[in-house]
Amino acid sequence: MKRLRHQATTDPLTGLGNRRWLGERVGEELARAERQGEAVTLVVFDLDRFKAINDTHGHDVGDKVLMAASEMVKSALRPYDLAARIGGEEFCIVLPRTDKAGAAAFAERLRLMLEGSTIAPLATGRVTASFGICQATAGSRLQQMLKEADTALYRAKETGRNRIVIADQPVSQAPYRPGHRASMKAKSSLGGISVSVERMLDNQRRHHANHQASHQASHQANQQAARPNEIRPARHDERTAQSSQSSQSSHSLPGSSHGPTGSSFTSGKMPGASQDGDPTP
Repeated sequence: MKRLRHQATTDPLTGLGNRRWLGERVGEELARAERQGEAVTLVVFDLDRFKAINDTHGHDVGDKVLMAASEMVKSALRPYDLAARIGGEEFCIVLPRTDKAGAAAFAERLRLMLEGSTIAPLATGRVTASFGICQATAGSRLQQMLKEADTALYRAKETGRNRIVIADQPVSQAPYRPGHRASMKAKSSLGGISVSVERMLDNQRRHHANHQASHQASHQANQQAARPNEIRPARHDERTAQSSQSSQSSHSLPGSSHGPTGSSFTSGKMPGASQDGDPTP
């Protein structure tokens, strides 16, 4: 049951939550934040010119880009942040206890990670994303926040892509910069990003292969356990031998005993980011 629940709420390619899972979790988070008087901010981003990557290099490369982007998202999340893939190349991140300024700094760090990545055979800088940000207000609901964040994202696309737009704020003609010092700090943390992306993809492929192997082994074990015991009629010579053994056992010395041979069976269990704190660039 737990495995089926995981499959129903997880995007199989990236390992992030899906739109259904996001809808369930965000309602709880918004209600909690409103009770406690805390900020909640939603960030959506869409990979720029992603269709051209699929058309030019094929869907295998497109999948690599999606997997790499998801791994970068996971590496930037705090334990209580929420992240989901909600469309083909669109992702959504919910940041509890974070206002729109903190969310913009988080988005800038992620934007720089994507911009600085090298995902073969694409050149460095080919993978970029546009971001839209919306902070919850009293009575906010997920669909309303997604609509406002998407509107901001479209404004980012229309004004040049690879930039961050906050809902209800004017659009800068340059990508959002949360201050020169913070931007330089984010860039300095990106050394060797091409190597780390390939390592992340290798780890994800290895995890996927292990999960498939575990699932197959569990399925085979369940099939064997569910198979009824085969009853084979004894041949004439076997019946004769069993009769002889029974006759011999009836003449055993007093005090001797013969218990039934033990039987055994195996059973198996079904197989089923970062430090705490406010996001900083």
